[in-house]
Amino acid sequence: GSFRDMVARCNDVGVRIYTDVVLNHMTGDHPAGTPTTGDSYFDSGAESYPGVPYSAFDFNDANCHTASGSIEDYGDAEQVRNCKLSGMKDLNQGKDYVREMIMEYLN
Repeated sequence: GSFRDMVARCNDVGVRIYTDVVLNHMTGDHPAGTPTTGDSYFDSGAESYPGVPYSAFDFNDANCHTASGSIEDYGDAEQVRNCKLSGMKDLNQGKDYVREMIMEYLN
């Protein structure tokens, strides 16, 4: 719709548009029922994002072996890959389903 039209008009006059998309995590901690754009709601505590949909099974919690569930040592590649950055819910991109949802979003 309107974004595609804006990009086309910008390109027509020599302006290039670049997007920066963060694909490795969802949100930090927010109460249940927190609204998002597009009239969807999520519950970060339950790792429930019905607008995608993602559930607790789609995150790296089981792969992170720190006491806090967050990165505690940025020199440890395992923690950086599998633990939460600043408490944000880290998607398990090793799962086909998660990658499929990301591809669908980008397309």
